[in-house]
Amino acid sequence: MRLIALVIEADTWKEIMPINLNLYPDNWKEIALSIKQSANWTCEWCGRPCRPPGISQKQTEQWLRDYHPEWLSHLYKVVEDDEHGTIRITKPQRFTLTTAHLDHNPANCEVDNLKALCSVLY
Repeated sequence: MRLIALVIEADTWKEIMPINLNLYPDNWKEIALSIKQSANWTCEWCGRPCRPPGISQKQTEQWLRDYHPEWLSHLYKVVEDDEHGTIRITKPQRFTLTTAHLDHNPANCEVDNLKALCSVLY
């Protein structure tokens, strides 16, 4: 089974990374969750707080206001539009935590090969 990870960027879809789930161990979801929990739902490279389970993309702004106000400005992409002026585009996907294989080998799930990284970096 081959899935394609997609990201929405200004009204267009683009492929960012092919994912072949057959390359991952059967317990990948549990492994990935464990890595994210160990990192306290924070990117291990840039320190960005990321949404834990139970916080939807729609709830991201309020969650940031309540718990991480210093990161609130990172939620938006600001663009200038001739017709509408300054527009703030909400980008809640910037606060999604992923589990990355440092050697890019999905079969290598040794703890020292895995890092919790935000979707901005990975």
